[in-house]
Amino acid sequence: MAKRLRRFCACAGGMLLLIGVVGCGGSSGVAGSLSGKVTYKGAAVTGGTITFHLPGDKTAGTDLNPQGNYGLQIPASGQTQVAIETESVSRTAPAAPAEGGAGPTYVRIPAKYADAKTSGLTFELKSGVQTKNFELTD
Repeated sequence: MAKRLRRFCACAGGMLLLIGVVGCGGSSGVAGSLSGKVTYKGAAVTGGTITFHLPGDKTAGTDLNPQGNYGLQIPASGQTQVAIETESVSRTAPAAPAEGGAGPTYVRIPAKYADAKTSGLTFELKSGVQTKNFELTD
């Protein structure tokens, strides 16, 4: 049962990302799409948000899914600073490993990652489809 649920979630997430990449046509102001996985000490960060701080005071962000994956459309290209936070799920989700679980669980990560200025995480966003995984450490 858990194996089927994992497979379904992975397929559904992939389809949503594909729909987001392909879109409905027309000019939407989207430069491309970005997806990846966030891990801490080798384990998936199973809840929280990832935010890309783009040039011109723009931001683009999304939630992390229970497998630590994310996917979003990016409105612009350029060098970004990245923030990843998990405190938003600390009061609403249990603290337990959620690999293959049904919902987000709280994974405590160092506080420096919640602020793009202190996280030390950067990424060069380009037009088109990109993948970027983030491995967090202490």
